[in-house]
Amino acid sequence: MIKYTEIQPDKSSARKRELEIKNKKSRKYIEFLINSAG
Repeated sequence: MIKYTEIQPDKSSARKRELEIKNKKSRKYIEFLINSAG
């Protein structure tokens, strides 16, 4: 199930952002992103 999305201008920047989020390894940060999405 998709909980959070962002629009990126191209595939490479989307992949970079995905890795940035995954590398945080912070549950609070990921929950913050999901909750701020509405």
